Amino acid sequence: MLGASKRGTEPMEKRRCAACRKTFKPDRRVPDQHFCADPACQKERRRRAQKQKRRTDADYRENDRSAQRTWRTQNPGYQKNYRETHPGYTEENRLAQRARDKRRRGAAAGDVATTALLVNEDVSMPISPDVSATYVLNPGNKSVLVNEDSMTVKFRVLSVP
Repeated sequence: MLGASKRGTEPMEKRRCAACRKTFKPDRRVPDQHFCADPACQKERRRRAQKQKRRTDADYRENDRSAQRTWRTQNPGYQKNYRETHPGYTEENRLAQRARDKRRRGAAAGDVATTALLVNEDVSMPISPDVSATYVLNPGNKSVLVNEDSMTVKFRVLSVP
């Protein structure tokens, strides 16, 4: 067979899955396949793709935040109920948060503003009434763990009671 294509006659290469690290035969129709067909690995593939999309696409990121806000508004007691019904998860998360806080505090080397905003963006530090200044409300900074929104505001004391 002169001129016949060798396509399909070569042995299939094996690749290592980017999630589970096991070897797999990639689908010939997906030349850039990095994950095996295992459902857990496909879930990881989707998670990584979403994370990348959030990092690079502002519209996607804003739509994602908006959907989360809407869901939280429609399910106000969910988080509290989940913690009450999953004490093991709650304790494990508490310990992990303490470790993250400790690492963050070590990295911040005493930066009070950094450590004060670790979780709740609604809590503000007390401001002396005689201090006019510009402050950064920054629950989305790399030094903060929960919310990605940030805003710079200027406070000026107009009168002191």
